[in-house]
Amino acid sequence: MDEIRSLQVGEEKLYNMKIYSDSLLKLIRDCPDDGHLMRATGLMYFNARISRWSVEYMCTKDKEVYNIGARDTDALTKQIAKDVLEKKNEDISSESD
Repeated sequence: MDEIRSLQVGEEKLYNMKIYSDSLLKLIRDCPDDGHLMRATGLMYFNARISRWSVEYMCTKDKEVYNIGARDTDALTKQIAKDVLEKKNEDISSESD
């Protein structure tokens, strides 16, 4: 399921939008601190100042959370955002009919 989620207190200082997508759950990468495996949590965040999406990952060792924007996930995050925002616009249009 893909959906826009509300930003939590403090997140709104850094990000403009948060989206959850099951499609992100398959993403993995190495932790920048200890090299252990990190898995995506399903959340992605948009920072309008740099016009970039980042994916949230959690280290499997220490459970530390990282938001990482990377070229290898750009196409996926942009497509998810496009799909979610189009669906939101369709929902709004059908509500006003």
